[in-house]
Amino acid sequence: MNVSLDSSVLIALANPNDAHHANCISKISSGHFIFHAATFAIIESLYAAYVKTYELALSARPELEDRVSVFVELTKDLAYEVLELMRNSTLKIGDAVICASAVALDTELWTCDKDLVRQFPAARYVGI
Repeated sequence: MNVSLDSSVLIALANPNDAHHANCISKISSGHFIFHAATFAIIESLYAAYVKTYELALSARPELEDRVSVFVELTKDLAYEVLELMRNSTLKIGDAVICASAVALDTELWTCDKDLVRQFPAARYVGI
């Protein structure tokens, strides 16, 4: 099964102290999944690590790349889809990029963001 991951899930997976860590680990281990993520999710999920220490960020990159099989590039066509999503919702740019990427791949989007689940029908809450 193909599944897109929101940056909130990527953050939870990388941080054992995150409140959603255990649930996300359990969920991704519960089946045979091919995980996808918008390239924008790299920025959102690794930003804090880059700010704290560059070494921490470098150590987080391989784990992220091992978990995600396909990264969705922000193309011109996808950018127009992002704008359409934003026109018809209150999604912020980052969330709209991630949601549009899931739509482009026709995948469910796993997230730990309850607000995103309310705004985007293809999102499934996997947090605590």
